[in-house]
Amino acid sequence: MKRVLALRILRHTLLCFSLSVFVMYLVSQTVDQFVIVTLLHPSLFDLPLWSVLLLTSLIVGIVTGFRQVHDLKSEMNTIEGAIRSVSSTSKETIITYNGKNPKTKAIIDQIRTLNREFDQLNHRIEKVMSEKIETEEAQIKERIIQERHRLARELHDSVSQELFAVSMLVSALREMKEIDKSAMSKIEQMVQQAQLEMRALLLHLRPAALNEHTLHEGVEQLLAELKQKVHITIESRIESFHLSRIVEDHLFRILQESLSNALRHAKAERIQVSLIKRGNRAVLSIIDDGVGFDVDHEYSGSYGLRNMKERAEEIGAKFQLISVKNEGTKLNVDVEIRQVEE
Repeated sequence: MKRVLALRILRHTLLCFSLSVFVMYLVSQTVDQFVIVTLLHPSLFDLPLWSVLLLTSLIVGIVTGFRQVHDLKSEMNTIEGAIRSVSSTSKETIITYNGKNPKTKAIIDQIRTLNREFDQLNHRIEKVMSEKIETEEAQIKERIIQERHRLARELHDSVSQELFAVSMLVSALREMKEIDKSAMSKIEQMVQQAQLEMRALLLHLRPAALNEHTLHEGVEQLLAELKQKVHITIESRIESFHLSRIVEDHLFRILQESLSNALRHAKAERIQVSLIKRGNRAVLSIIDDGVGFDVDHEYSGSYGLRNMKERAEEIGAKFQLISVKNEGTKLNVDVEIRQVEE
């Protein structure tokens, strides 16, 4: 801006001085008289007329230069304010300009057009986001319905059948004259299995979200409850570190599903759970020493396995499931730790 000011002052000074000299030339009518008048004739304070003209031209140049630069700064401020008003709000704003500069007016008109287009774009984005939220809500509702149907089927197929079998054995024992110890042991085992099935299913009825708890706190509480209720050795290594809320919720639900499957189907004696940090990644691992299964075969018919894999994919995690018959199963979920927004 200082360079612009200096150039404007120089230009106006030269223009004013040249115009003054030209006028004096016309007034003098001849070159000789012009040279004598401008160069030799004394004027104010005994100064030659040319010096007075130069000084006057310089003063006029400075005044007009400052005036033009002031007007230019005012125009620039107007444009800057218009741009700032567009960029600082998501709604269309009223941009006014009362000046007469055609270039500035053209720029303001372009900014107004950009403002309208920006407002239309925001409306489209809001519409798309609203549609996306509605779609996600519909997917969540559908997932809840599927989960309820699955729990109802599994409750009927496992716990209800176990209890029905127990009732049949008890009825048979009533008809016996002597108590059959092997039958009593069988009843005890079936009741224990029914309890295990019920506790595994109850894992799915826990809150889907961690609410005010961190993933570390939620996992520790879940494992502590299981250790008290099931006759299986549960070993754990749970580290505390920050993850985004959605990643924590998905990892927690994957852990619930995995533990439920291990309790109900694996016939395991030991389950190992770890949640550790490796560099910039979080790794959730669940290992059991149960009977194992055919992973490829189970994927096609198991809603639980598909659900875990889908949850992992939703948070951009690597999902790995390895199972060997009669040796056990290992599940790994490896996800990048991104910066947590406060």
